[in-house]
Amino acid sequence: MVASAAENSESLPDWGYLSPTARKIAKLGRTPCEQARALNQQQLSYDAVKALAYGLPEQKAVTWACASAERVANPANTADGEALHAAKQWAMNPTPEGQKAAAEAAAKTGFQTPAAWAAQSAAWAGSGAGLTAQAVVGAVMLAAAQAGKPIPASGGILPPSPSLKAPAIDPGLVTDMKMPVQKLPATSLTEISQVPDMGPDGLSLTLEQRREMAKNVEPFLDLGCDVGQGKGPWGSSGLMGGLP
Repeated sequence: MVASAAENSESLPDWGYLSPTARKIAKLGRTPCEQARALNQQQLSYDAVKALAYGLPEQKAVTWACASAERVANPANTADGEALHAAKQWAMNPTPEGQKAAAEAAAKTGFQTPAAWAAQSAAWAGSGAGLTAQAVVGAVMLAAAQAGKPIPASGGILPPSPSLKAPAIDPGLVTDMKMPVQKLPATSLTEISQVPDMGPDGLSLTLEQRREMAKNVEPFLDLGCDVGQGKGPWGSSGLMGGLP
């Protein structure tokens, strides 16, 4: 049996990687995709991405991170391009050499972009403790936050998300990542009197921002569900049909 990105944590009754509220919504017998969709419908988008990242087999989870990063990739960022390429190579052909290349490429980034965390997810594959899933969550959440934001006309690198930190060299030292709060342009929101409220998932957002985040995350969940079903994001050459 192939382990999931969370080392079979989907079999645990309390889904410890989810928030307490999300654990009450989660149900045994659902596929990771069904679990994720149910959580996103309740505007628990961070939990939704976790549910899918932790539930997919590692190789598919890394593929999802790569495909998500590719959607918002900035061609002017050379380090990111190399990281994404290395991550994709491992996803299509998971070898120790490919994993080492992904780790080296990730180390050359600032760990502020989806591509950086996609490469790190490949680098952490097989290390246990859900590290690969954590990196996949970082890649997908950053991609969803960046989706729709234009690359600067100068071709410069997109502004970083300062709350993400480079991983420790020893994976055993890593406990969890704090995801950046998605900052929405003022022009994209209607006038609201609400103040940000700390939600059950640990994100401080207004109700309208939660709705917007759920909307932004949805197409990336669709992408992850497709990957989980063996639909290759890179066409017939993506080898997804052969993934476990």
